[in-house]
Amino acid sequence: MRLKGHRMKGRANFYLTVLLLTLMAVPGYLPAALFMKGGDAPFEGIGIDGALREEIDPKLQEIIDEYKRGELDGAAKRASALAIDGSAGAQFLLGFMFEQGKGVARDPAQAARWYEKSAEQGVLAAKLNLGLLHFRKVHSGEEGGDIKAAIKWFQSADREADAKSAFYLGEIHRRGLGGKKDEAKAFNYYRKAAERDLPMGCNRAGVALAEGMGTEKDPGKAFEYFMKAAKGGLVDGMYNVALSYQGGLGVENDNIQAAAWFLQAARGGYVPAFIEVGRRYVDGDGIMKDETAGAAWLHRASVAGKPRAQFLLAQLYLNGVGVERNPRSALNLFANASNSGDMDARLALARMLASGLGTEDGKPKPGDAHGLAVSAGETLKEARDLSAKLEEVLTGDDKKTSRELLEKLKESDKKRSEPAGGKAKAG
Repeated sequence: MRLKGHRMKGRANFYLTVLLLTLMAVPGYLPAALFMKGGDAPFEGIGIDGALREEIDPKLQEIIDEYKRGELDGAAKRASALAIDGSAGAQFLLGFMFEQGKGVARDPAQAARWYEKSAEQGVLAAKLNLGLLHFRKVHSGEEGGDIKAAIKWFQSADREADAKSAFYLGEIHRRGLGGKKDEAKAFNYYRKAAERDLPMGCNRAGVALAEGMGTEKDPGKAFEYFMKAAKGGLVDGMYNVALSYQGGLGVENDNIQAAAWFLQAARGGYVPAFIEVGRRYVDGDGIMKDETAGAAWLHRASVAGKPRAQFLLAQLYLNGVGVERNPRSALNLFANASNSGDMDARLALARMLASGLGTEDGKPKPGDAHGLAVSAGETLKEARDLSAKLEEVLTGDDKKTSRELLEKLKESDKKRSEPAGGKAKAG
C-alpha cells in the first residue's frame, strides 16, 4: 500500500459530539516552510560546571562541592556570605540558586541582582544568564522583562566570543524585539554563533541561507551548516539534512541518505521526523519496507497530536496495513485530524460517515457527511463532488444536522487560525 495524501507539506449526531469535545484541539497540520527552523529556541544558559573558568578559590570550591552533594541549604548560606564579601564566583552561584530555586526560594529578581553583580566583575556566564532572564520575560510577556538590558548583556558576552549570546542576539533581531525586525543583522549573529560551533546557530544560519533571509541564497553553504548542526547532535539539523538530500538542495539528491537522516532525527525524538519515517517504512521509500514499523512510528506521532500522522495512520487501520484492520479506529483518527484542520482527513471522514463504515451502529450519517464535505470543499474538489452527491439524498433533519455541523467547523477553524495571544510565533 502506498500512503495517500501525504504532503511535506432526533438522529444521533456522532461527529458533532466529537467536535464539541475537541474545539480546543491542538493546532492543525499546515504545510511547513521547506526547512524546519527549530521553533522557539530553548532558553539555555550556563550552569555551575561550565560557568567558572578561572582557578576557583578553595572556599568557593567547597561550596560548589557541597551544592553538588545536594547539601543545598548549607551551600546557599555559605554562598551568600561569600557573595556579600564580593566573590564574583559566589555571586554567580547564588544567582543560579535563586534562579533554579535550589537551597533558596525561587526568586528571579534576586537571581538578576546577583547575576548582575557577578557580570559587572566580568563573569561571562553571569552576563549570558542575566540576558536570558530578561529575554525569557520579554518572550513570555511577563512583567519585569527589559529587552534593552538583555541586549546589553548579550552584547557584552558576544564581545568575549560567547556563541549563545550571539545566537540570542540573532533571535532578538529576527523577531524585532525592542525595535524593527532586521534579518540581515539576525543572520550575521547566527553566522557568528555557527562559527563558534553552536549547533542551534548552525541550523538558523543554514535556514537563512537556504531561504534567502537576510542574505543571498546559498543552498550549498546552507547544507554545510545543516550538516554541522546535525553532527553537533541537533535533531532539527538532522531533519534539515534529510530535507536537503530529499530535495537535492545544496547536495546531490539521495533518497537513501534522506531516509537515513530522517530516521536519525526520529530516533533523537524529533516528532516531525516520526511522520516521514513512518511513511517511508510503509512505502519502502529509501528504506527497507516494514509496514509494522511504519505504523508504529505514525502511532508515536499521532499520540503526540500530529494531525497528518493521524490521517496517515487512519489509512493503515482502514486498509489493515501494518495493523489489524479496524474501521472504527480509522474513523476516530480521521475525526481527530479533521478537528485539527486537516482537510484530507475531513474528506475521508465524510466518505466513511456517508457509507456508515466505522460508525457505532453501522448506519450512514449523511447529514454529518454533508457538513464535513461542504467544509472540506473550500479547498478540495473531491469534497465538493461528494457534497453535491449527498445533497440529492438529504432529508430535512439531515440538512439541519449539516448546517449545525458546518457552523461548528467554521468556528473551530477560525479559532485555530487566530494567533495565540496575538503574538507571532518564531520558527
